[in-house]
Amino acid sequence: MSIQQKLTHAYLWNLVGRWGLRFIGIGSTLVLVRLLPPEAFGIVATATIYIGFFETLSAIGVKRYLIAHTDLSNRDLNTAWTLRILIKLVLTIVLIASSSLIASFVGEPDLELIIIVISISGFLGAFGNIGLVKLEKDVNFKPMVQLGIVVKIITAVTTLGIAYIHPTYWALVIGSSVGALLNMFGSYIVYKYTPRFDWRFKMAMIANSTWLLLRGVLGYSKNRFDLFLVSSTFSSQQVGQYKIAQDFSILPFSELIGPATWGLFPALSHLKNDKKQLYLNTYKF
Repeated sequence: MSIQQKLTHAYLWNLVGRWGLRFIGIGSTLVLVRLLPPEAFGIVATATIYIGFFETLSAIGVKRYLIAHTDLSNRDLNTAWTLRILIKLVLTIVLIASSSLIASFVGEPDLELIIIVISISGFLGAFGNIGLVKLEKDVNFKPMVQLGIVVKIITAVTTLGIAYIHPTYWALVIGSSVGALLNMFGSYIVYKYTPRFDWRFKMAMIANSTWLLLRGVLGYSKNRFDLFLVSSTFSSQQVGQYKIAQDFSILPFSELIGPATWGLFPALSHLKNDKKQLYLNTYKF
């Protein structure tokens, strides 16, 4: 299969996945806005600003290194998995320790427990199957898309059920935590690989990730700066209204253009030693 065909298939599956997830998300959100008060969305959105920043720090780019690596061994996968868990553990401890300060800064006492719960579920998610990188390296997004849709359906049903019984922000928090755990367990179902702890880190892996980490932090700060200002200035209800409107306004980019870019790097990484073909296929894309 040619690179163009792989990219086309990857785009179609990503498009199906994104629209499937989005339709489920829009449907559940439309119901949730009737069940939950706007401040519920606002306080969870505020928590995810800070949690997302730490998530960016924990995503040091080892996946990019693995995808670009020509001869990918089990040791590479295991050391990347070990490094991801180690960094996530440190950042989770820091985030939990600073949760009370963040809650005081924002003026939302309930934010402290929310940050702790979501941080712990996020840390457990770091144990997900690193072997999924091999699927991405082969530009095979079908299993991951199928997993994402199943997880989204279960998460949406869980969130709506809790919101109906107990209409507070905990419906969103518990739903998010359930989704993280399902993704972790599901990753071992869609790809049969069992990682092991391996502490023999390669400096090339860490060095290659440094610039990607910096770019990720700057990109996240740019994309979330408006929400940070809103959360530190306005009430949780206003933050919730703003977040809901923002989610709907970015649909054209995130659901049409975004899926086309996800398969680009793994598909073109196979041409890293052939600059002529690399440039040619990049222009075609």
